Amino acid sequence: MREEPRLAEVPAGLRELAARRPAEGPAARPALAQLAAALGPRAPYAGWLPAAVAHTC
Repeated sequence: MREEPRLAEVPAGLRELAARRPAEGPAARPALAQLAAALGPRAPYAGWLPAAVAHTC
């Protein structure tokens, strides 16, 4: 990215996460567990996936 991200329309709860610039190397990127923790509980979407799929998430 060559310019600052435009985050005015990003919901406040996601703005900090979206403001992080993507790292070019995979080792510098956050792990999936870190992203999930930053996004918070999955409660609003719980139950919409079949059990076999939800178990793998």
